[in-house]
Amino acid sequence: MNAVFPTSCAEGVVTHLRRLGVVACLALLPAGAASLTFAQAAVPTVTNGAFDTRAASSGLERTVNGFAAAVSPSWVGYVVDGIPGDHRAGDEYGGARCGTVYLEGRRTVESGTVSEKAATASRPVAILLRVGTGAVQKIRTSPADCDLEAGGLAVHWLTGVDPSQSVAFLGRFVKVAEGAPSSQAPSWNSALSAIALHAAPAAGSSLERFAAASQPVTIRKRAAFWLGATRGAEGFAALRRYAEADSDDAFRKELPTALAVSGEAAAVDLLIKMARTDSNSEVRRQAIFWLGQKAGTKVAGTLADAATSDPEAAIKERAVFALSRLPNGEGVDKLIDLARTNRDMAVRKRAIFWLSQSNDPRALDYITTVLKGR
Repeated sequence: MNAVFPTSCAEGVVTHLRRLGVVACLALLPAGAASLTFAQAAVPTVTNGAFDTRAASSGLERTVNGFAAAVSPSWVGYVVDGIPGDHRAGDEYGGARCGTVYLEGRRTVESGTVSEKAATASRPVAILLRVGTGAVQKIRTSPADCDLEAGGLAVHWLTGVDPSQSVAFLGRFVKVAEGAPSSQAPSWNSALSAIALHAAPAAGSSLERFAAASQPVTIRKRAAFWLGATRGAEGFAALRRYAEADSDDAFRKELPTALAVSGEAAAVDLLIKMARTDSNSEVRRQAIFWLGQKAGTKVAGTLADAATSDPEAAIKERAVFALSRLPNGEGVDKLIDLARTNRDMAVRKRAIFWLSQSNDPRALDYITTVLKGR
């Protein structure tokens, strides 16, 4: 075993990581390894499978390919610094207190809930690769503090992995398969999700490459989603460029979804602009839908304007519905205005219908007035 840790420390980390503490083990690392982060030093608890650790000193791709050359399948894993959050987004695994990831055919047994602190702090993320018969077969992710149940297979744990190498290696698998995808090949979506969970700047650059016009639109859409969900201001800037200049309407109609999951305040303003002025009706429709999940007087005003002025009847109807879905009853007054004054009978009817489904006292008062004929 060619492990980064001295044997005594590695064995302690495997079974007693939390009790021993990372600082004590880092003090025992060989010279030159002191720059390893917590993520690169962490080693999981593995059950029901052989387990070894080794340094990825020859490079990630060469090391993984060495294990993949074996006929029998096994798992290769490593940890990188991850984005803030609970890391459920890229896989079904995770939680504030993670539980166990069953690598072969079962879902994680989770415990606990995600605290606000866990949702906002950067957390290490484990990248898990099923390999064998000369190839990477599956890509999975989980929070780094999950235990691993190996299903009888060996688990090879790599330490000191360069996050930029990880992003580049995973990027090799982001391609749409021709014909039916092979059961012995990882899905491009799982590879893209794993890239997105990296905190390294290389991940943002990689997502932008996959969102570029030269890529298949299926990949572009998913890359744009992850730019919105994980890359903050950098991701929003890219989405704004696409919204303003990209010529592919099939791609652009997915941008409102990516903006809706962005935490940037300016994303709502861009959604409003798209709902009001975009030349493509499907883009406007999607922007209106996502505005219906947001709060604020600007949002309510935009939806009311769309219900009145959009040239597409279907979009007017969508805008009325979106007003009914605004949080905290913020759309009720606008719905009452539409029901009273809009020139389009269909819009007035839809506004009255959604007011009738509301328990808001203002809506009930208006419906009562209508029923009394006043």
